[in-house]
Amino acid sequence: MAKQKTAVCLEQTSTIPSLKKQGAFDIKFSHDSKITSPMEAISFPYRAINEEESCKLMNILEVKSNSKMQDMVTVKCKLTGFSVRESVKQNLDKVSVTAIDGSADITLVLWNKLIDEATENCFYRVTNVRVKSFNQEVYLSTTLDTELEEIDEFQTVEVELPKDVWTDIDTIEIISTSHCFSCKSAIIVSEPQGMTVKCSHCKKRMLTTKIQKVTQIKVSVENKEFTIAKNMLEHVFPLWNEKTFSDLEDDMLLHCEVNIKGNNVVGLRKKKI
Repeated sequence: MAKQKTAVCLEQTSTIPSLKKQGAFDIKFSHDSKITSPMEAISFPYRAINEEESCKLMNILEVKSNSKMQDMVTVKCKLTGFSVRESVKQNLDKVSVTAIDGSADITLVLWNKLIDEATENCFYRVTNVRVKSFNQEVYLSTTLDTELEEIDEFQTVEVELPKDVWTDIDTIEIISTSHCFSCKSAIIVSEPQGMTVKCSHCKKRMLTTKIQKVTQIKVSVENKEFTIAKNMLEHVFPLWNEKTFSDLEDDMLLHCEVNIKGNNVVGLRKKKI
């Protein structure tokens, strides 16, 4: 019997580069995501992606003005303003850079191996990047099909990059959650029963020693909340995981400051005495 396919509406989801299929994206669900009641039909016509049209060469001003979200484009630009490398999750790293050409500037997010291929203040032809948006700001994100080709220098617009501004941390919260060794879902472990525990998501049982601990460090600055990347924390406190959460919170509040650009913490350091 052929499988029945049902059209549904997915709300409050996001996309991330797929770790399983080259050039594809996975849909990421959160606690706020919703799947509404099945729809009788899709409310928009299906249109196959035109490879030549979607990956055409554009200047950055055209990308910001005329492109649609999820379009694939190619740009020639200078890459500058590299952020600190951030580990989003296992085997998935990102760096945000500023791409500029003769028309405008735009944020470009580099993923995984492309981070090592790019050199700050060099010029590139960046092929097959996806147009995306966050907080109504258009940016570009590399995909598994993206290629970086170094090119000759050309005249760019003058862009004043944000100055490094370091500020104190107002509040800090350290959250530790337990995750299933198999499906990676968060699991609740109040009092482990014996030597094993059962995941409520995938229903698999595992040794309690196999439970994976995930730690998140959230800070607030001027009533805005940010997440500190683990690699930043390890750079300042190499033995941070040997401290109690209370001691670590005290050390960061009293002795650390952060560098914020846009919606991200791009730097963490000890205050200068």
